[in-house]
Amino acid sequence: MSVHVLDCPANQLGESPLWDASRNRLIWADIKAKKVCFYDFTIQQYSEVFLFEEVGCLTLHQSGAILLALENQLGYLSPNNHNYVKLQELEADQTNNRFNESCCDNLGRWWFGSQSLDGRASIYRMDLDGSVSQQVSSLYTVNGMAFAPDGKTLMYSDSFPTEQQIWQCAYDQQTGQILDHRKFLNTTDLDFRPDGAMFDSQAGYWLAGIDSGKLLRFDLEQRRIVDSYQLPSKLVSKCCFIGPQLSTIAVTSIQDKQRQSSGHVYYFDSKYTGRAATLCQVKLPI
Repeated sequence: MSVHVLDCPANQLGESPLWDASRNRLIWADIKAKKVCFYDFTIQQYSEVFLFEEVGCLTLHQSGAILLALENQLGYLSPNNHNYVKLQELEADQTNNRFNESCCDNLGRWWFGSQSLDGRASIYRMDLDGSVSQQVSSLYTVNGMAFAPDGKTLMYSDSFPTEQQIWQCAYDQQTGQILDHRKFLNTTDLDFRPDGAMFDSQAGYWLAGIDSGKLLRFDLEQRRIVDSYQLPSKLVSKCCFIGPQLSTIAVTSIQDKQRQSSGHVYYFDSKYTGRAATLCQVKLPI
């Protein structure tokens, strides 16, 4: 496997990579630097947009807007000029919280979660009408959120050091309801904690194994790791498929020199293929 480094500045805390196929570009967040980053593969050019709060996670909207969950509010970057538009505050009374992870279900609802030092993090769902409701509570660090290709399974994890639990949930995509929670894997005795995740087109569940530098592919039916890729940085954070064939994987990382982690965005060719990103369909005041 030949691993390449994307030609852009190293991130303090790189996260939430997304492939924007319509513009042939990779989008991600540098949480600590309070910015959204872009790399246009057509012209091989990097750009960035700075925000006033840490950017916890993001997703693409069908309008071309970029939905953002910041420290304690939701908003979006407008599709034309990337101006920030506030939607609403959320968890503003919980000063130790910020948002951390998100994904869309197959109908375009936005699911996103927070992190907390005292076990008050939650997972929320934004419905197509723009309303927001809490779906899971009493978590520490929401991570690993991804919907299976058939829309019937939601994976998520709590990556906090004392938790390290991955859940597999049956999901009713017509109603947007989680039907059950089943413990999939606890990583306490392994060499990684569960961070960001994705599914490929063959229903393999990919997980960034933070602390190990590994990108892991799980078979959910066999309930085991079936492939593993070692990256140069120990603190890999999340992955996504990129490129015209969705056959290249991009991986964000966190900068920590003492823990042998650079903060680079890496990419490499894969024998697996990804799925086209589900664009968020929620109503926005655009």
